[in-house]
Amino acid sequence: MRLLRAIRRGRALPKIIEAGHPVLREKAAPIQRSDITDGSIRNLVDSLSARLREDKGFGLCAPQIGESLQLFVMEVTPDMIELETNFRDIKMLDMRPVPLTAIANPRLKYGKKMSTHRESCLSIPGYSAHVTRPVDIHLTGLCAVTGTDVSVALSGWTARIVQHEVDHLNGCLYTDKMDASTLSINENTVKYLHPLDVQNDGAKSIKLRNENAL
Repeated sequence: MRLLRAIRRGRALPKIIEAGHPVLREKAAPIQRSDITDGSIRNLVDSLSARLREDKGFGLCAPQIGESLQLFVMEVTPDMIELETNFRDIKMLDMRPVPLTAIANPRLKYGKKMSTHRESCLSIPGYSAHVTRPVDIHLTGLCAVTGTDVSVALSGWTARIVQHEVDHLNGCLYTDKMDASTLSINENTVKYLHPLDVQNDGAKSIKLRNENAL
């Protein structure tokens, strides 16, 4: 896989852009299907994927590495799910494995049922808060590797990852939608279990992994 070969050769990973940089507030530009099929954006897809895996995040989008394009990657591995069981009820979160996936030009339709869970972000390191989002979505877009059309119904944690990343592509951060009363630095989230964590995440004794970020 190209991204793994790049890591082995020591190619520098892209830097994560943090909150305050204007690129995170821009509406990202769409990607042409031809730019996918001719390989023009493959290096960007590989860079995003490598950075995501390095930081053990659930999702990452192009603006977070300084490219204002409608592109995101996501992945949920069995190991990540096992780690989450240390502090949250994964059945309550409806968390399931997702293979490494790259989507361009995502569009969403939202279901009516809502849920509230704690989120964090690689662009806002060290913090997390509760965000209310639809449980079910329908995602359309392009596979950013093959250029083929994507149309899929998603629910639970996977739907939350996608919504978080699509917000980024529209210049929106999770802090714009959070319950401000639940905002916490990770150290204090570990020390002081917020009632909403128990109610909405089925939390045990929270042990946040490093920037457990969407």
